[in-house]
Amino acid sequence: MAERYKRIKELGRGGFGAAYLASPVADKRQLVVIKEVRVKDMSSAEATAARKEAEFLEALDHANITKCVSSGETI
Repeated sequence: MAERYKRIKELGRGGFGAAYLASPVADKRQLVVIKEVRVKDMSSAEATAARKEAEFLEALDHANITKCVSSGETI
């Protein structure tokens, strides 16, 4: 499957993953941040919490909070 986003550079790294500046392949003018977490390195409870956080962030709609446009899992 083709990637939807092209990574430009790494912004930071933490215990479970990293954040990257990226642009959608379809619109290189728009910039996004990808937060990539390694679920395989997490306990079952931590992985569940990470998935719930992603769902919560997608549901937020507030002018002062950055919008989460999508979440998902890759292999």
